Amino acid sequence: MDSDFPDKALTSMRFSEMNLQLFEPVFEVLSELGFELCMPVQAATIPLLYNFKDVVVDAANGS
Repeated sequence: MDSDFPDKALTSMRFSEMNLQLFEPVFEVLSELGFELCMPVQAATIPLLYNFKDVVVDAANGS
């Protein structure tokens, strides 16, 4: 198991590293709520959505 990222549901990509031009308070709230690392689907789709692309995802749990 990777000791740096024991939760395999998360990636090493941080929301703050995504080069999104969001207001700093948005990143502060994400951090305060404990959302610092992206899930794989977030890392893959947020940059696309931010650039006005359509995306479709399928979750293994059916959500």
